[in-house]
Amino acid sequence: MYYSASSMEKGMTPQQLDSLVNYFLSLTKLGEKSEKPTIIAVTGFPGSGKTTVAKHVTELLGGTHIQANSARQILREAGLMWNTNVTAIIGNVLEKLLSEKRIVVMDGHVLEEGEQKRLEGAANKHGAGLFFIAVDCKIQIALDRDEERPLLPSTFDNWQPSAPYPKEYMCEQARKLYEFVARRDNLYSINNSGTEKTTRSQIADIVGRIKLRM
Repeated sequence: MYYSASSMEKGMTPQQLDSLVNYFLSLTKLGEKSEKPTIIAVTGFPGSGKTTVAKHVTELLGGTHIQANSARQILREAGLMWNTNVTAIIGNVLEKLLSEKRIVVMDGHVLEEGEQKRLEGAANKHGAGLFFIAVDCKIQIALDRDEERPLLPSTFDNWQPSAPYPKEYMCEQARKLYEFVARRDNLYSINNSGTEKTTRSQIADIVGRIKLRM
């Protein structure tokens, strides 16, 4: 059974949070500093390729890539639960990076309104730019990709689920993605159903447009 947020709600102490945030940052490859801090939130359903897209965006912008799955991995290693713990770690890491005026490329689940508001709050607090990139692909392609992931080792940079996600869950997340795309104006979309060359071309185009607004 895959891990569900509802089954992993045990909190952690402030000391544990500080320790894990520092540990997270020690494992993170920091990018360049910028005149203005910026958040680029890359989202999509499992298997859509959001991590691949986020890494390419990070490379092109000289940014710092952070992902919710990295927080899940270090929480797993520490024997602590997920859910609000993941949010706490990522939120504190984001705050630290923005205070250093970095370009932060976030890779995670920001389809829920609460997550979007937290990002907007952090951006407003630090005077940071905020952009969203939605990664979409055909559901069957995502299912095929997701089927292979549990066979790979799980690491800080490349966390893997313990089992594939059910098709019903994937379809529900796809529905949320489409609703998310329909209601945001600071958003760019990528279809990752084609070749790597096609995807990279879309990423380069989007990064160029974001640079003009940074």
